[in-house]
Amino acid sequence: VKRMGIKGRKDLYMLRVEDFEVREEQGVVRVICTKPSAGGTENLRSMIVHANEGEKCPVFLFREFLRHRPKHMRGIGPLFLALSNFTTDADVWYRPVRLSEATLGSIIRQMANAARTMG
Repeated sequence: VKRMGIKGRKDLYMLRVEDFEVREEQGVVRVICTKPSAGGTENLRSMIVHANEGEKCPVFLFREFLRHRPKHMRGIGPLFLALSNFTTDADVWYRPVRLSEATLGSIIRQMANAARTMG
């Protein structure tokens, strides 16, 4: 997370869908974070992912993530939404409610612990 220019769970919690763009430049597709850095003068340019082939392509996964949000929130709103356990629409995996900062922090901690055990 620090490598992406985001210092902690508060920064992640404040991210919005509008802070990201999918761009194609010179045949390369990228997801770029357009949110100003903590100093407010630069974008988080280090938070750029490039498309590659396969189901683990970060651009494909970002688009897929957006596709499973409620229709009215696919282009706007908090980036991290609460999971929907009971949905009538199988394509919608999230509720139109921001994921709590504590839950996001717990997920980050679990991911960090898993990464440490992997290598």
